[in-house]
Amino acid sequence: MLAAARVRASAFFFGTALGVVPRTALVAYAGSELAAFDPEAGPAGAVKIALAIAATGVLFLWIGFAARRALRRRLNGPAG
Repeated sequence: MLAAARVRASAFFFGTALGVVPRTALVAYAGSELAAFDPEAGPAGAVKIALAIAATGVLFLWIGFAARRALRRRLNGPAG
C-alpha cells in the first residue's frame, strides 16, 4: 500500500520509529517497575495502585471520546 502511494522508504522508517519507539520505551519502563512492585508495601503501594487505576480509567475515557469524535466526523462527511 505504501509503495502504491509512493511513500519513500526513509519517510516510512522515520515515521514508524517516531511512532513505535516512545510507546516501546514506556511499556519497557512500566514493565520494569511492575517487576519490582509489591502491593503489600504499605501506603506507597496503595498510592501506586490507585494511580494506576486512575490512569487506566482516564485512558479508557480518552480513547472512547476520541473514537466517538472520529466516528461522528466520518459519518457526517466533509460537509459536516
